[in-house]
Amino acid sequence: MQGMLERSVAVRAKIGSIGTFCRFVAAAAVCLAASARYCRGDDPLGPSPSAVAGATMAQDTLPPPPAGTPQEVFSNLSPADELRLEQLVEQSVKRLGVRSTEIELPHVADSHGASDHWPLRAFWKHGLTIESEDEDFKVHIGGRSQFDTSWFGVPGDIQNDPTIVNRYGDGVDFRRLRIKVDGSMHEFMEWAFQVDFVNSVRNGNNVEAVTAPTDLWWAFTNLPHIGNIRVGNHKEPIGFEHLVSSRFLPFMERSFNQDAFTGGFNNGFTPGISAYNTAFDQTATWTIGLFKPTNNVFVSSANTGDYAVTGRLTWLPIYQDDGERLVHFGFSARQASSFNGTFRIRTRSAVRSGLSAVWPLPADTGTFPADDAEQLNGEFAAVYGPWTVQADYLVNLVNESVRADGVNVGTAFFHGGYVQVFYYLTGEHDNYNRKNAVFDRVIPHANVSRSGSLCPLFCGGAWQVGLRYNYLDLTSQGINGGVLNDVTAGINWFLNPNLKLQWNYSATHRESGSGIGDGWIHGFGMRLAQDF
Repeated sequence: MQGMLERSVAVRAKIGSIGTFCRFVAAAAVCLAASARYCRGDDPLGPSPSAVAGATMAQDTLPPPPAGTPQEVFSNLSPADELRLEQLVEQSVKRLGVRSTEIELPHVADSHGASDHWPLRAFWKHGLTIESEDEDFKVHIGGRSQFDTSWFGVPGDIQNDPTIVNRYGDGVDFRRLRIKVDGSMHEFMEWAFQVDFVNSVRNGNNVEAVTAPTDLWWAFTNLPHIGNIRVGNHKEPIGFEHLVSSRFLPFMERSFNQDAFTGGFNNGFTPGISAYNTAFDQTATWTIGLFKPTNNVFVSSANTGDYAVTGRLTWLPIYQDDGERLVHFGFSARQASSFNGTFRIRTRSAVRSGLSAVWPLPADTGTFPADDAEQLNGEFAAVYGPWTVQADYLVNLVNESVRADGVNVGTAFFHGGYVQVFYYLTGEHDNYNRKNAVFDRVIPHANVSRSGSLCPLFCGGAWQVGLRYNYLDLTSQGINGGVLNDVTAGINWFLNPNLKLQWNYSATHRESGSGIGDGWIHGFGMRLAQDF
């Protein structure tokens, strides 16, 4: 008897609200009524849990209560009957959705019986996540900020070259400042909404900071035969580096390739629809999509006939020790019309400062008439413990190109690529996301803490060093966009999975194509980056 009373108190302690407690009392009443049958020696097993849970409270369907006080009734229970009654109570509590580790909201039903409250739980997993008990509804609230400080050493003839549009200047900027809300619902739907607060545009001679969307899409997942479909503003599936989130970049800036060919003028996000899935036990992925090219950050285009078809295939021939050793190959292709009958291909430097609209352009074809273009990209990545090697090479063929003197020169050939090597001094390894076939968040073996006389300056966290060679050629068929050769060295300190410091030194040799403004551009940058 004493054990039953203690269990009753414990179960009641699980109830998180008055409404839930009322439902518990109702369920207990059903269980107590059923227990009367046990006391009279009827069927020792009693009805099934589903029958007990569905029993009506009508007087003519319930057995008469046994004689005596509740204490007398409980004292007459055999150990087997007491265990059975406890099981019935626990089953009823479970049916009501009460958990000892969660607080359940009161159940409120509309006229159709639909509930407008669910048991919810909140937890931190590199960001705040709130989800329903059955995981059918999930919302993640996050964001990122990247605060940069940069210095430059640039010869006067490059600074005064009007083809770079803007001058280099030491300075600071928030490279990215984004808020994101994403989640899933109804078992097969996902969505994301993200805005960036530090974009900029030119308005005549003035530069204005603007807010613009980045990820803004809906996805339907686990569809038969297809896999997944995504609709809205998202990245076209071309290039390994392009698809790695800016939260997880090992250098402050991506390679020239991304800025020239896949980032364009729209932050690398394009409105469209794509289908994607994994295959062969997540050793392969495929993606194909139809997109509407834009030349602005506002997901806007009214140019009739403009389109892009982009696809990507990846293969993971080696994947061992949960990604501590792997080899990745990928190939992607893009066929796209010109944007309103013209193309412009340009890139910014490997270190930057100030608003994006005033970043210098060391390589720039300018705007030229053309018909359409094909892009072919090969990608490679390998992880061997603390070592990571990564590379992309892209060929861009622009058809029916017309140079500045009005002559149609046919197909112009532009290309670029990079190869980079990184090493973790503290023994970590890069995390590979098999669903998206890209690198993901770095998790230090030990976070920075305040313990120790030298902490947090010199102990804890993950330390990584790396080197990248970066190449871009935008000169072809009399279109002189310039040639860049760059070497960038970097050091990254991951204080914890959500915060890192980066130091980059970049040396870029510029060939303008005109013989004016050639030489070396030196840049040094630091970044404090956080995301959640």
